[in-house]
Amino acid sequence: MPKPAVAEVLERNYIEARLHTDKPIPGIERIRELQLKFAESVANPVYVTVDPEKELRLGRYEGSAITERDEENFIQFLKDGLVEKVVQR
Repeated sequence: MPKPAVAEVLERNYIEARLHTDKPIPGIERIRELQLKFAESVANPVYVTVDPEKELRLGRYEGSAITERDEENFIQFLKDGLVEKVVQR
């Protein structure tokens, strides 16, 4: 359950999709491929914002939002993902 300030940004602007990569489940290889494509990391947790139409990563945030400052940075990451920009790869 996200903190209220984070939940507000998520609920208004995002559709959540999760990739669980830490358990041996059917299709895990495809899940890991998607993780590497969008997150470019096998670290957990890592968050990415993705343009669903173009399948392009818009932003990336690694780690959890534990402190108040982390929470502020995470909220800014979410808001930045709403701006039309694309990370060049």
